[in-house]
Amino acid sequence: MSLHSIDLQMSNVHEQIYNLNYQMDQRREDLERLEQVISDVKLYQQEYNQSKKHWEQPLLTHSTWAGDFAEQFESIREENIRESYHHVSRIQLDQILHTLLKARDTLRSEVTGLESDIQHQELRLDDLEVMKREEQFS
Repeated sequence: MSLHSIDLQMSNVHEQIYNLNYQMDQRREDLERLEQVISDVKLYQQEYNQSKKHWEQPLLTHSTWAGDFAEQFESIREENIRESYHHVSRIQLDQILHTLLKARDTLRSEVTGLESDIQHQELRLDDLEVMKREEQFS
């Protein structure tokens, strides 16, 4: 193989390594932002779960409020509000968190793949450097 051909291949490999490093840096930045979002969603989920006591109060007993209106209000609170609360806290937030965790796993896999590709290209570059030295001295 000629020196010119080896130099062209080395230049190509350098460019590939540069591009792979750029992509890896982008994925790592995306991963950092996603980790922050996951942390925020978990915090919101905790705060939302802690807010349950606010819609459960005041406790309406026969001594504080009685009658048909009290029973209707309690029924609405129990059925509608609790169902809506459960839907948001258990279903929507859990689905969002699940989607974010899957995206995080995908990004981690991409970073690992890019690291492997970079290592492969660096080994290819080492091989080309050896070939170049051999060609120069032959």
